[in-house]
Amino acid sequence: MCTVRSARLLAQKERLLVLVSADSFLHHMVRNFVGSLVEIGRGARPPEWMGELRAARDRTLAGRTAPPQGLVLLRVLDGLDR
Repeated sequence: MCTVRSARLLAQKERLLVLVSADSFLHHMVRNFVGSLVEIGRGARPPEWMGELRAARDRTLAGRTAPPQGLVLLRVLDGLDR
């Protein structure tokens, strides 16, 4: 279990950046999150679907897992940096 502190979607020139801050990360968590956002962005799912996914607490209901290319860990904070 982890707590997502923030999630932001930023447009930067021809790229979209997804910035996620959490106290820990589960296996493929961000990739599943991004895959679900892609489903919404393509119009295959309504925006409310993200809330439904969160409430269901079942990752198998999420969109396809996004590929790992472009996934970058920017920094790790220890307990003193928070």
